[in-house]
Amino acid sequence: MELHDAVRIAFDGDAVLFAGAGLSFLSKTADDTELPAGNALKDILLDQPLGTGSPHPLDRVAGHAVRTRGVDWVFETLKASLTVSKVDDRLSRLYNLPWRRIYTTNYDNAAELCRKGNYPESSLTIDDEVSRSKPGSVVHLNGSIASVGPEDLQAGLALTDLSYATSRLTSSDWFRLFLRDLKTARAIIFAGYSLYDLDIARALIEDETLARKVLFFVSPGADTIELGTMSQYGHVIDGGVFTLTKAIAEVFDNYEPRTTARAFVALEEVKVAEAENRDTNAQKLYQQMVYGRLQQTEYLQEDSVFGMQPYLVTRQQDRDAVSAIQRGPWRDVLFLGEIASGKTASCLVLAKYLIATGYRVYYARRSASLIDELGTLARSGERAAVIFEDYASLTAEVREFVSLRKQEQRVVLTARSVSHELISDFLEKTAHLGPVYEIILDRIDQSDADQFEALVNFGGFWGDKAGANPAARKRIITDVLQGSLYKLLLEVIESEKVQADVSALLAPLRPDRRALKLFMSSFIVNVLGLEFSINDWQTVFEAQWVRRIMRTYSEQVKNFLNVRGDTIFPRAGVLSAHILKTFSEDELVRECLVDLYERAIKGESTDEDFKSLRFKLTRYGSIEPLFGGAGKSANISRYYDEIRVFGGTENNPDYWLQVGIAATIHGDLPKAGKAFQNAYSRERAKKRPNTKKIDNYYSRYEMHVAIAESDPTEAFKTFTRASEQLKKQMFMETDRHYPYKTGRHYTDVAAKHFSRWTDEQKLSFIKNTDEIRDRAYEWNKKRNEFSVDVEVLIRETTILLDRLRTA
Repeated sequence: MELHDAVRIAFDGDAVLFAGAGLSFLSKTADDTELPAGNALKDILLDQPLGTGSPHPLDRVAGHAVRTRGVDWVFETLKASLTVSKVDDRLSRLYNLPWRRIYTTNYDNAAELCRKGNYPESSLTIDDEVSRSKPGSVVHLNGSIASVGPEDLQAGLALTDLSYATSRLTSSDWFRLFLRDLKTARAIIFAGYSLYDLDIARALIEDETLARKVLFFVSPGADTIELGTMSQYGHVIDGGVFTLTKAIAEVFDNYEPRTTARAFVALEEVKVAEAENRDTNAQKLYQQMVYGRLQQTEYLQEDSVFGMQPYLVTRQQDRDAVSAIQRGPWRDVLFLGEIASGKTASCLVLAKYLIATGYRVYYARRSASLIDELGTLARSGERAAVIFEDYASLTAEVREFVSLRKQEQRVVLTARSVSHELISDFLEKTAHLGPVYEIILDRIDQSDADQFEALVNFGGFWGDKAGANPAARKRIITDVLQGSLYKLLLEVIESEKVQADVSALLAPLRPDRRALKLFMSSFIVNVLGLEFSINDWQTVFEAQWVRRIMRTYSEQVKNFLNVRGDTIFPRAGVLSAHILKTFSEDELVRECLVDLYERAIKGESTDEDFKSLRFKLTRYGSIEPLFGGAGKSANISRYYDEIRVFGGTENNPDYWLQVGIAATIHGDLPKAGKAFQNAYSRERAKKRPNTKKIDNYYSRYEMHVAIAESDPTEAFKTFTRASEQLKKQMFMETDRHYPYKTGRHYTDVAAKHFSRWTDEQKLSFIKNTDEIRDRAYEWNKKRNEFSVDVEVLIRETTILLDRLRTA
């Protein structure tokens, strides 16, 4: 890349700056002293004449100074030496370009001083939450002298060489943000920096295209070995930083920063298009209900399947979402639900409403250009809404968009309940997001059951129930299927015609176990709520083989898989889950899961898809539905044992938490107890431990222990501990509905032990039951939303209390 082109890109706001100690000489302290670089800083800490030098690294020198002179002296010395009061105009021009982000290993405040008043203040270290980062943030990889005091000097300021700084970077969440910035920026400029650190080198060569857009500005005195090494990773520019600042001045005089013409690729607009599907209405409905191909064009054009029946049902939850937007203060919407709960359909229903009120609505599709396009949309000020499906895999993109968006711009999020439960604090931690109205798609409302019944009937999917009258079939949906859309779609898929179609499509794959594993792995990834690119699949399986399989089994690909851009994913989650349970043995599913977990561990540091996959493959709630055979418990237990060998999994507290959950549910309480002990120990060893998740499930475990206990006195003690822990969780200000699941075990405890307890123990049990029911009533009143867990707890505890008091 040519120098002036890179500078123009920086003026466009599309470049990243990495600033090193070689820029220090352009800043001065209050007493007009030039800021010290590494060697000069060692002399200052050793209280010796500048230029004397020391063979010891800076961290050892700093440690020596703390021991001999005291931490207060070291802090005051560093504060005086590293606090910038004035800067050279050329440095000010450099820092004042609209950088995407500025990364620096420097401790000083030069960048902040230069940018003050021109950009929103955002000075961070890698000890801060990544969620606080905004476009233009200054990120101090080694810490900042402005953010520490004597008490945390050694922990907050890494007085070490650059190798240590990048070691801290690569072990933090910031590394993924850094990699994303490198990949998506059009230019990357390193100023005052010497490339001798292997972690940064690997980051630069991780994608061979990066070298084309990297420019190094180094000291004119750099030796030929260093220059030769750096030239492998980018263009080395002669003349040092002054060559860069001169180019900035030249471009400033004759360049008008460009405004990007909008030609979105990653943002896919929801709009009425000319219908391409020439199938009959019955065929379109079959594709929608079996393979998950929503008839978007037909729905937006208000075409009917028959009579006045649209392709998508506007559910009660959808009406609630619209009402929330209309009445306020809700700005954003989150649809929560398990697999095949209708999240995508609800997004489309809401999109149709927003379009009718003057919005342009876009789906955010995973792509290297997505974050750029979101920035363009935000800056446009257009009345727009962006749908982020499976927001847990797009948190960086959501955070960036909401930090830039205008008042009239909204986001619509979806998430699997199990994923949302683990990262739900993202909603509270992300500035500018919300207020968020949460919609839980856990059931088909009675008022909507007749429309779903009519669609199933028109498709001919009722089978032997087709002879019943519509009212009876509606009761099947509301009562027998418990209002579950997943179970209703399963009824469709289990119909005779669909079973025959699926069996015929899978038949050619059965003799080819390796090909079958590719399809089964794709179904697993789909059930987990991810979309893998062709490159992702070629990482798991050999590249040429994947392409050959796509050609050899083109009929299966056409029916089971959707190829959109560079992404391959199954068409319908419920069909994927059904195939895994019905047409595949649990041992094959376990093998696929272990293979996927191993690849996810290897790829998660540089690929968000694999990070999300590893995250979900650890969760019991994610993998449990994939198994359905007689050996389900044994296969789940073996799966967790098999993945422990990969990538430090044995040190992950969440892994042990999931083992504890699985063992509790499948009745292996000794194994569960050991797992929870491991989870607590590893979580508490963290710098900022958070045992809230573990506490929740440990309460459930203790309830199971109480139920299994044969001695009524010991059972009462265990129950009391679990109950007290449960109430603490319920009374937290930020509590959600999850703790209320544990309360449902009270009935089982009473059935086993109540009659054998003393009168005092009985009264205590009733009091505890009363308290959690009262809290559930308060939750309903405060939240003004529906939760199955809370409602079931209220119903079961009411029945239990009536029975106990009567007795």
